[in-house]
Amino acid sequence: MAEAKRNAVVNMTASSGTRYSVRPMTLDELVAANGMPDDLIRAALLDSIRDNKGVSALSLEIAAKLQAGDKRSLGEATKLSRDTVALRDRLVLAAVQAPKLKPKDLVALDPYDLAEIAAVAQHRLIVDEEGRLADPLATFP
Repeated sequence: MAEAKRNAVVNMTASSGTRYSVRPMTLDELVAANGMPDDLIRAALLDSIRDNKGVSALSLEIAAKLQAGDKRSLGEATKLSRDTVALRDRLVLAAVQAPKLKPKDLVALDPYDLAEIAAVAQHRLIVDEEGRLADPLATFP
């Protein structure tokens, strides 16, 4: 059963209309499989911690650094934001099974597609039987 889950693929249609086959993957799996730099591991850990409203510790830390407003804090917020994008890009490259993507392909992708693929891969967005992004609170017929 675990092996079948690990090899499962979700077919989705992103908001741009492009179809992707995505293998669900946790950030833990991504970190273990790809030998990531410590900065990206830190971003993955912060992203996995949520407050009682569902906001990630990563977002909260970036916001706190931006709010501090000094040059050092702004630089740290920028670094965390860049690490977040790098983490998302690694997740998308690892999770998308078709069409097969290379790092240079990510620049041309719709930014909303990138976010949606990452969210589907992490089970943060639900896809219905027809591959459409669905309301996670909706009941399917």
